Amino acid sequence: MHEAIGGFTAFITGWSMVFGLVVSAALYAIGFAEHFNPLVELALPYELNKAVVVGAIVILFALLNIRGTKEAGRTQNFFTIGKVIILAVFVGLCFKYVEWGRFEDFTPFGVGGVLAATSIIYISFFGFEQVSQAAEEIKNPERNVPAAILLSLLIPTIIYVFVVLVSVGIIDYKTLGESPAPLVVIASKVLGQYGIFFVLIAGVMSTVSALNATILTTSRATYAIARDGFMPGFLARVNPRFRTPHWAIAVTGALAIFIAVWGEVRFVAHLTNFCLLFALIVINFSVIMLRKRRPELRRPFRLPFGYAIPILGMASNVLMMLFMEWSTYLLGLSYLAVGGLVYLAYSKGDKRTLERERVIKYLMAKQARKEYKILVPVANPDTMKSLVTVAAAIAKKFDGEILLLSVVAVPY
Repeated sequence: MHEAIGGFTAFITGWSMVFGLVVSAALYAIGFAEHFNPLVELALPYELNKAVVVGAIVILFALLNIRGTKEAGRTQNFFTIGKVIILAVFVGLCFKYVEWGRFEDFTPFGVGGVLAATSIIYISFFGFEQVSQAAEEIKNPERNVPAAILLSLLIPTIIYVFVVLVSVGIIDYKTLGESPAPLVVIASKVLGQYGIFFVLIAGVMSTVSALNATILTTSRATYAIARDGFMPGFLARVNPRFRTPHWAIAVTGALAIFIAVWGEVRFVAHLTNFCLLFALIVINFSVIMLRKRRPELRRPFRLPFGYAIPILGMASNVLMMLFMEWSTYLLGLSYLAVGGLVYLAYSKGDKRTLERERVIKYLMAKQARKEYKILVPVANPDTMKSLVTVAAAIAKKFDGEILLLSVVAVPY
């Protein structure tokens, strides 16, 4: 992104992305508290109860992520598989109760209503971007990252469509809109007294898996920005025992707790989406610019249809941002302004040094030795040309490196 759009814009984009992910972690923590509290019913005032539960769950998963990516990944797999099974069972049990006549008025509030709702729930689909944040710790990223991004868009979309289908098909959308917990209403109607418990367990598993994934990816993004010198250096430190960015994880968790305790759900959701949508607009633009400025780069995965997908991405993100509340714009733009001040006061001073280091790292990576090597003796001029020709053909086929060897004996 630095090469595509420049250092300042890249920093503001990363600044916005990190804050959006931190706020989304706070949103998931609030969601966990809302689903967990009815199950436990702690004898505390509501706000104190919420603060205790939010603090406990964020600290728990921050410590889990500090311990290691493998442990966090196993936990993520468990809760993700569990919530998918629960939602599949929920859809299966509710499907026969769907009244198909309820879908005659498919968009009662028009396209504007759809975009306004999307501007609030967009964070629910943002898992695709979190995949790329953990690319450095993914095996075979050239193949697995694009596949994971596409699957993380496809699978949740299918699940959400079926959940909405049975929800609106069973209970009128106006009733659902007035309810603070619409799935509880539906589950109670279909499953009776066990419905509430069923949905609360699903909510706990969903918010836990989302929180864990967000802490993992946010801390890695913070670590990467600090490693490039645009944030305080202690955020780029790695724990000597667990090899994880422990300070970045700790700061992420602390900010998430603060926002979750003091923020209201709707406000937190809007602020999250503003930051993430702004970042995605710039990221889509950088894809276009990078293709123009660096056409020679190796691209294991290429977007089809030229620039059509990035342009559509920018347009759709701008449309969703138009339906946010004015207070969201005010706070979002204020945060970006703070990012600009941070860049000017702290990061810009090291810009030239950082750019030189980035160029050196790029050249070193470009000249890095490859795994497949061919050793060619070139001391004999009569055989040198033919040997090098054969070696070049083999190196091209296996993407290898040719080492030319000539030994000269010298006096002691």
